[in-house]
Amino acid sequence: MCGFMFRIYTTGTLDKIFMTSPRWRLGVPASLNEVVMKNGKPVFKPYPSMEMQEIGNCSSLQFVNTVEINPQNGWMWIIDTGRINYFSPNGTQVQNICPAKLVIYNIETSTEIQRFIFPSDVVSPTGNYLNDIVLGNNGYAYITDAARGDGGLVVYNFNDNSAHRIVHDFMKADPNATVFNISGIISIVSGSINGIALSPDSRSLYFCPLTSYNLYKISTEDARKGTNVTPRFVGRKVSQTDGMIMGQDNLYFGALGLNAVYKWDPTTNLTLQTQKLVTQDNTGMQWISTFAFDGKGYLWFTATKVQDFRANRMDFSGNSGANFRVWKIKVDENSYLVPKPTSGPISGGNTPVSYLRIILAFTV
Repeated sequence: MCGFMFRIYTTGTLDKIFMTSPRWRLGVPASLNEVVMKNGKPVFKPYPSMEMQEIGNCSSLQFVNTVEINPQNGWMWIIDTGRINYFSPNGTQVQNICPAKLVIYNIETSTEIQRFIFPSDVVSPTGNYLNDIVLGNNGYAYITDAARGDGGLVVYNFNDNSAHRIVHDFMKADPNATVFNISGIISIVSGSINGIALSPDSRSLYFCPLTSYNLYKISTEDARKGTNVTPRFVGRKVSQTDGMIMGQDNLYFGALGLNAVYKWDPTTNLTLQTQKLVTQDNTGMQWISTFAFDGKGYLWFTATKVQDFRANRMDFSGNSGANFRVWKIKVDENSYLVPKPTSGPISGGNTPVSYLRIILAFTV
């Protein structure tokens, strides 16, 4: 349940910024976008084209919740649930339009590399919510399916264009963690496996259900085999978490009940003392969902007020301020996909924390 997902790719001296706008409800013209400037304001430009956003055309993108970009080669891995109107208001229904798919797209050459249609026994075309993705070595990708009821982990192998599914009780919602308190507003949420992160050596896969305080991990070797996989309990987090990301040294995650970002060093035990506050804002950081590194020492993340959207309380008039914010904060760290420098901090600006207000307008 990420809401707007944010990714950055640097090509030459230019930073390309991409955001998803999941079709949780009807009326969203494009589900994957590049953020461009128009009249001095950041707006969405459908990516890679408006034609690739056609609803009902299963060759196009129907519902993109998240992508991952490999900074080493410029390949964007796009997961498409094939379903729209997921949080349908009264009087409308979820539309199960297409099978779920994975599309791998080269940003540098603007060409499609490969696509994979998930079989129904791996990803249900009528019940999936492909949520987040991380990229391992040897051509593997790991995807969380936050399907209602029993979620699961989907393992994709680029080399033979195949996939399998892993399920375990640890991936289910914890009935003792359904109460979400966001700045005094109580929501009851039951969500299965959601956030996912991969260690820089590609050996350990971390995950957590949305409705849980617990963090778990499995070895990628076991995940690739797909049989008799037993996740290990790592520890209890300070709050429920939506998205997370692994840097070169630390795991960063949102603490939904605290309107904050925390980090944890995986070389230590996960305790309340080893979870370190990175930043917090009770107004502007409600429901922190997705993260990205920019290669310049900054961690970027989105705050999406999902609790207001789900409850139909979101004000789209603009009179109540921004609904969706993109923040960045200096952490002197880079993505798990980038080799760690031998010495010295990553160069970057001096702003410790700032945010970008995205204008929900589309341009072609």
